[in-house]
Amino acid sequence: MSGAKGRDNTVVVGGSPRVDLLPPEVKLGKRHAAMRRRLAFGVVLVFIATAVAAGIATISAIDSQVRLASAQERTTLLLAQQTEFSEVRQLAGDVDSITLLRQAAASTEVNWQSLVNALQSTLPAGVAITTITADVATPIELPAVPTAALEGDRVGTVSLLLTAPTIVEIGAWMQSIRTLDGYVDVQMSTASINAAGTYDIAITVHIGTLAYSERFGVLEAPVPAPADDVAVESTDTETEG
Repeated sequence: MSGAKGRDNTVVVGGSPRVDLLPPEVKLGKRHAAMRRRLAFGVVLVFIATAVAAGIATISAIDSQVRLASAQERTTLLLAQQTEFSEVRQLAGDVDSITLLRQAAASTEVNWQSLVNALQSTLPAGVAITTITADVATPIELPAVPTAALEGDRVGTVSLLLTAPTIVEIGAWMQSIRTLDGYVDVQMSTASINAAGTYDIAITVHIGTLAYSERFGVLEAPVPAPADDVAVESTDTETEG
């Protein structure tokens, strides 16, 4: 054998002879048939995927409808319960309103017993209070504005009429009043000798917020102004000694 390269001159002995006698159209038809099967299979897959997606969407919509119906049912139940307890809620609101109104009405209540007792306990010997007149602010009436330089901020004024054998001790007593809780300042208005030979002395005392009793607590919310048709009664009180 030669050592020539390139063409294979090997001879196969005993092999089966094969001859392709089918026309090209048959082969082409087979390829088209295979392609049609693949396309049909793809269409089936797309149809199945679409059906599954539609089923999932339908299930989700049904679940949403069920949850919506459940939420509506709970809302209806809650509204029914609110209606059932509307009177209780109204009563609770009324209690809060009454509590606030009571607090507002008593916000300027003065503890007169404590103030008068404190005054009497400091009186010098022989000095007596014959008349006490008080004028204080109300929840709908602002306190008077100080008109003198020595007057402090106050919520009310107490006018005292005293009888004393002399006026020497009155000055020291007036200074002691300033140290009492609830009192802001004190001034002597007049002093005169009466028919009995003793002195009639008029004293004006101003009281501050410490004089409030605060029985129902401190009012935090502002008190509304009174309506035009609401009559404000005088708060002057007078006690004869």
